[in-house]
Amino acid sequence: MRTILSIKQKEENSKNYKTFSVRIKAETLNQLDEISHMTNRSRNDVVNKCIAFALENYKY
Repeated sequence: MRTILSIKQKEENSKNYKTFSVRIKAETLNQLDEISHMTNRSRNDVVNKCIAFALENYKY
């Protein structure tokens, strides 16, 4: 069964963020930008939601 990530409501701003760099494939960046454009969210917001979703659903 495939789980879907839904990006709907914008979360409240928080000062509890850290900045770091990451290297990703160009195609992945293109997909993030497409989602960002389609949902009218910043790339940062989309990336944070994707990471949170992955961490909640990661099985190890």
